[in-house]
Amino acid sequence: MKKLLFLATIGTGFALLQSCERETPPTDKPDNKPADTIAMLSLKFKPVFGGQTLTFGGMDFTKSDGEKMQFDQFKILLSDFNLIRPDNSKVKLGDGFVYADFKAGIVSTKHINMPEGDYKGVSFVIGLDSATNHGDPAVWPAEHPLNPLHNGLHWGWAGGYIFSMLDGNYVPAAGGSSRAFSFHMATMRYIRRYTVDGNFTITKRKHTLNVQIDALEYFQNPHAISFVRDGGMSHSTGSEIGLMDRIFTNMEDFATLKNIE
Repeated sequence: MKKLLFLATIGTGFALLQSCERETPPTDKPDNKPADTIAMLSLKFKPVFGGQTLTFGGMDFTKSDGEKMQFDQFKILLSDFNLIRPDNSKVKLGDGFVYADFKAGIVSTKHINMPEGDYKGVSFVIGLDSATNHGDPAVWPAEHPLNPLHNGLHWGWAGGYIFSMLDGNYVPAAGGSSRAFSFHMATMRYIRRYTVDGNFTITKRKHTLNVQIDALEYFQNPHAISFVRDGGMSHSTGSEIGLMDRIFTNMEDFATLKNIE
């Protein structure tokens, strides 16, 4: 089990986050200072499938049950992203919202004037608090993680955002033609806070904090998900909820803090 703790809450009407600042807080302004006098941090995500770098377009990945997979989309939407100090106090990155589109290469965010010192990990929430999730998406600026034209994750017909999108095709272990899979995690049922352990230090220079996101962990530990047996689709509603519940439980270990450079 990786060093990842979580608190999971399932149920509607869960008020998860305190109010967040809007874009570009003062700590993200460069102040025209030389680079070697400013503590700068890039938060960078890397998608993997077990031990393999995750790529798109080829049937290149195999689960333990022999089902082969090809990825067409992999996106996540996070909120309340913080660095954790040794005394458990937190430093929020910007306004806390983070969007990653692994196929499009939208995998990093930059932050200026970070507080120097030692840290023992990061914390974040997959998903959004109810007020933000069901608020007016038109209020967000063009490049903001919550702008629906930027992220393509707003579920207009159902209300709210998709928190995780994983789409592609698979071939059964017995062989045959490929079939589509689609897992869109949404609704207030699927909110979880993660705390990812890992010691690092920020000083007056450029840093890159590398976080690994493992797509294989959607489909294993503790529930072995077989597309042939369990189905290849869940959009978090109706009769598909049971399958998404098992995937959501599996995601306890989907994030790992690898290193800081």
